[in-house]
Amino acid sequence: MCKVAELLRKSDIDITSFSSWSKIDELRLVANTVKHADGDSADKLRCCRPDLFTFPDPVSKSILPDQFIILRQVFQPLTGKDLFVTVSDLSSYVDVIKQFWFELANTLEKIEE
Repeated sequence: MCKVAELLRKSDIDITSFSSWSKIDELRLVANTVKHADGDSADKLRCCRPDLFTFPDPVSKSILPDQFIILRQVFQPLTGKDLFVTVSDLSSYVDVIKQFWFELANTLEKIEE
């Protein structure tokens, strides 16, 4: 768990209980996979979102037969290869980040009351 989460937990704020947390954690895994390529984060991301690793990308997948879809190791995610995050995924991540900050703000307001 990140240091911020640990500090908040000391103040009795458990951000892992927020409804947005699982998607925030997924975004963390995506970011780490982009930064570090194949490794622990990529392995964890493959478990929860194997579709992000399919080749070809999800758009092409709709026009090619299933036998051409393979899972690959992540070598060059920063060059747009090996990890396929769609515009829809990005929009979802933006929405969940906003939701997370609203949940945190509401939690902090309750503590101040």
